[in-house]
This record gives sequence, structure tokens and C-alpha cells, in this order.
Amino acid sequence: MDTQRRLGDLEVAFNRIITLDAGSHRVASASPPEEAAQRQSVDDEDGGVPMEEPVQDAWEKPVLVHDVAPRKDTKDVVDGTNFKVGEPVDERLALCPWHNVQSYPNCFVGKANKTDNFSPPSFYFYDPAKVDERPYLFVPTAQFEDYLDDINARLDIRLSLPNRANLERFILRFDRGMPRPRYWKRAVETEDIRPDGPWPGVYAADIDVFNSATLPARDELVRKLRCARTSPFIEEKRRKAKERSEQKRVERGQMLHQTQVLFGLRGEDGEEQEKVWDTNGSKAIERPVFVCFDIEAFERPPNPVSEVGIAVFDSQLVNEVPHGTCGRDWWPVIKAHHLRIREYSGLVNRVFVKGCPGDFNFG
Repeated sequence: MDTQRRLGDLEVAFNRIITLDAGSHRVASASPPEEAAQRQSVDDEDGGVPMEEPVQDAWEKPVLVHDVAPRKDTKDVVDGTNFKVGEPVDERLALCPWHNVQSYPNCFVGKANKTDNFSPPSFYFYDPAKVDERPYLFVPTAQFEDYLDDINARLDIRLSLPNRANLERFILRFDRGMPRPRYWKRAVETEDIRPDGPWPGVYAADIDVFNSATLPARDELVRKLRCARTSPFIEEKRRKAKERSEQKRVERGQMLHQTQVLFGLRGEDGEEQEKVWDTNGSKAIERPVFVCFDIEAFERPPNPVSEVGIAVFDSQLVNEVPHGTCGRDWWPVIKAHHLRIREYSGLVNRVFVKGCPGDFNFG
């Protein structure tokens, strides 16, 4: 009876009819009353127990969508069964750096290390200017797209190559008479990309082709290798970190400048003074009053506030007083107030910070 009463309350609250599975005591169905009234029963052919018509699932399936780039059909992917080790790739074939394939889930989906069951033919390429370093690994872009298509079909989602700036990182062609990546093996495993190898050898012909190429062609190859070397995720992260750092630097400079103007430590400009001080359309204040609050809470939950410190600095009182070293000559003008909450006066922080409510010294 108690369960039925609670179900009744839930039905009223959510405006839905709720039934329970008698075996597991879980919600078996939930639908608005008007839908339940309109639903008709269907008898089976043998005249058995009437069955309710199946109700379409009202929940929408999750769809992961990012910058969907237009691309060609990937049904006819590269067949790597006839490749020979060391054979140069066709210059018309678009390649995708294996490094970018591995970083794709983390960059554009949000799940890392999800390239399981993906075993395309791999191609290696030594930087002609740095043959002592390990080679770059590439896989056909068409097969990576086909891999995404398979994921889309299985999970009913929409994944594809990224658009705009990051698209070029997944479509690289080695043409214009430059050295081309060479076939290595069918599948790339984690143990295959160790820094110490083993790696295929360097072809002297590739070095000769690079050295005899024009300067624009060599610069183009260097640019493509840069796309293969850096992850779009790492590069985007670095770019955003640089922007945040620059924004903080600008804000610190503005704050310092504003503070110096308010303290009268900089040459005053009337127009700038009004811009800095006049925040509500009234006349700018020549000497403001600064008020600072220091609130201390007890270190244990629910973290009640135990002390409040208030410091008041009237800059009008130091109009003609030199500030001294680090403003020491202005300290006596600061008026400090220490407020302790009577109900929590017996609580003193000891674990994470050392509380000393009897030795109040603001700041």
C-alpha cells in the first residue's frame, strides 16, 4: 500500500502513469495518462492474452557532431594486399599521419585511445634533412574515413575529418617531384613505434631527390612534415594557453596602472581619471577609500565563517604623506577591524592552516 501511495504521488507530480515490473521492482513504463487512454490493446491470433501495442522510444539517440567536412565516398578504399615493402606510395594518394589518427578521439570526440580494430597499411617517411631521427608514419586517409564510417554505422553517430584549419593535417599528398613515403607493413601496433625501432632503412635516392628539388618544393615538404609532427590537440592547447597568458598579462598591467592612478602615484590625466573612477556616470572621486575584507572559515564541513577582518584605507588622509618603502609610511593610516562570530569562537583551525584568532594582524 505504501508503494502504491508513493507511485500515486509520483504520477501526480510528473503527470505520468507509472507501472512496476513485479519481478525486479523497476519502472517498466511511464507515459502520460492521455497516451495510455488512447493506446489500444491488440489480441494475438490465438485469442490469447491481449498485448499492448509497442510504444516508440521517446528518447533521442545521442549524436556526436563536430565540424563535419565534405568528403568523397570511402567505399572503395586502398587495397594494401599488393603493396611491397619499400615501394613508394602513389603521389595522388592522400595520407594521414598516424600521430593525428591516434589524437583524433581526444581532439574531436573526447575519448582517448579508441583506435582499436583499425589496421590499415602503413607508410614510413624519413625527413631528408634529419635522417638520424625516427621516420614519420602515415596511413591512407580514405581508410581512416572508412573506419569512421564504420563507427558511425555501428553507433548511429556522425564523425568525419575535422573542418577548417585542422583538415589539412589529415590530408597530405607528397607530389611535386618530392620524395614519397614508402610502404612498411599492414598493421601498426604500439610496439612498432618505439623510439629505438627497429625501423626500415633510408633510401639514398630520397635524399638525392630532396637535395635537387627547388626551394619552394622543399619548404612545402617541411610544412607538411610539421603538420605530421604536431598534434592538433597539443597545438590548439598551446595556442589557447598562450592567449590566456597574454590576457592575464594585459589585465595585470591594467590593474597596476589603475591602482597607481588611484593612489596618486602616476601623473593624472583628467580624461583617464574619469574613465577609471567614474563607474556610474557621476563625477570622478579624487581620493578614493579602499576597503578590504578577509573572511576565515572553519576547515571542517560545513565550514562556518568564524572570523571577518575589515581594513579601511582613506587615501585622502595621505594626500601629502610620502608612501615610504613599500608603502610603510601609509600603514598607520589603515584602520583594521576584527570581528569574531560568537557561536564559533571556540573553533580554531589546526589541521590545514594554523589559526590564531587572538593575534589578529590583518593581511
